[in-house]
Amino acid sequence: MKLSKTIVSLFVTPILFSSLLLSTAAMAASPVPPGIDSVTITGTVQVGQTLTAVAHGVTGDSLNPIGYAWRVRDDSCGWQNGVEYDVGFDSTYTVDSGLEGWDLYVIAVVSTGSNDGEFPDYVEAPIVGTASQLINTIAPTIGSATVSGTAKVGETLTATANSVTPSTYWAPTASYQWKAGGSKVGTNSNTYTPLLGDVGKAITVVITESDGFVPTQLATCVYVTQPSASATSDPTSNVLAAGVAPTIGSATISGIAKVGETLTATANTVTGSPTPTASYQWKAGGSNVGTNSNTYTPLVGDVGKAITVVITESNGISPNASATSDPTSNVFLAIDQAKLKISNESEDLKASSTIRLTTRGGSGEGLVTYAISGGTAGVSGANCVISGSNLSTTQSGSCIVIATKAANGIYKAATSSAVTFTFKAIAQASLTLIPGTRTGNAGTPITLGVSGGSGAGLYSFASTTAGCTVATIDPVAGTGTITRSASSGSCSVKVTKAANGIYSAATSPSVSVTFLR
Repeated sequence: MKLSKTIVSLFVTPILFSSLLLSTAAMAASPVPPGIDSVTITGTVQVGQTLTAVAHGVTGDSLNPIGYAWRVRDDSCGWQNGVEYDVGFDSTYTVDSGLEGWDLYVIAVVSTGSNDGEFPDYVEAPIVGTASQLINTIAPTIGSATVSGTAKVGETLTATANSVTPSTYWAPTASYQWKAGGSKVGTNSNTYTPLLGDVGKAITVVITESDGFVPTQLATCVYVTQPSASATSDPTSNVLAAGVAPTIGSATISGIAKVGETLTATANTVTGSPTPTASYQWKAGGSNVGTNSNTYTPLVGDVGKAITVVITESNGISPNASATSDPTSNVFLAIDQAKLKISNESEDLKASSTIRLTTRGGSGEGLVTYAISGGTAGVSGANCVISGSNLSTTQSGSCIVIATKAANGIYKAATSSAVTFTFKAIAQASLTLIPGTRTGNAGTPITLGVSGGSGAGLYSFASTTAGCTVATIDPVAGTGTITRSASSGSCSVKVTKAANGIYSAATSPSVSVTFLR
């Protein structure tokens, strides 16, 4: 950089710094050693502005005057590199035009009061005490800051500085401070991507345009903050969670709009990520009824009113999606059917049989169904079987049956009185005891077997003859033994197969076997 013509005309050659001492009078030595710690500049360092040098830590007495030297130089910071020019020697200095971009500093000195015959001696403030700033005429300006993009987790927001004007000498440099809900986030970047912790908070950005020259801070001089201008954006909408907002195609109601009948709401063609959750608002004649449930059962107070439902799908991402169903027909109050009765009379049946149940009475077109309400065929009729309108059982005993005719049209559901059907056990096939031999030796067992019988009842062997001992070996397969140990003689033995399922118990005829000594 070269000094402008204006400055060159003012200072053809560098003025010796010591010449500023010519303005100070030689004084008698002070008993307090004179000194000065540092000097600072107050005022705005711009062309046409008046600056003031302020010395700090001055020692000595009032007889030791302070002198000042204002200088400009063309390098970033240094006493020995580049050209320096004196531009003023008072405690104040008004910045001359043509110095834009030059480095300005001031040095303060204090006279010692002694005189060598030509110039008084002086003490100069330490170099670190000098004050140095870059001269600018006009600070940068910024019209506004704006944020573009969608305020959603994972989506990039971009900051833009609008209507920026540079300083007189240097192009401005932008810096960025992002905020979420007023708290600082992000880095010094023109973009920011909201995080999960930002959900529900508005995003703003502060853009600061600063003079583009950023001098290096050296040990020998200290630069101060350069002129700057800032603007804060309007807040975005609150940050949304990542995903896709919900949609809903339609809402429908199924069921009959009748007092006591359940209506069911269905949301159709629902989309969104994460999967949306439905909420329900039922209305009767336009007024809110029911609870947040997908079902509603009309009450007497709803008679004559149409039912609608509003289904709202939400997943934490705005906006929510809602749909309103078409209205049902007006709610009506059902009437009782004619008395319903199972037309089969109570009967005694074989356990192996099936009976077809019938009803009479009732009203409307509702379907008739049958159910077991108790009995002795199993615990509470557990072994009774209904298939459609057919009743059977897998075990002898009783079955208690009721019939129900469903609600239909204007009619309520109707239930019959209970009817008991008794299923009697049936006889097994003929049962025969088969001894291994008809004659044996006393003390030696004779094996016993069986044939015939029905079902899964267990076998057991028995003898009523004194001195004869019977043992059942396998009650499932039907094997056993008989023994006479004391003396010779005959033993009468028979086998019984227990009742099971639909079968009654069965006992074989007695068989006589002989034991010899």
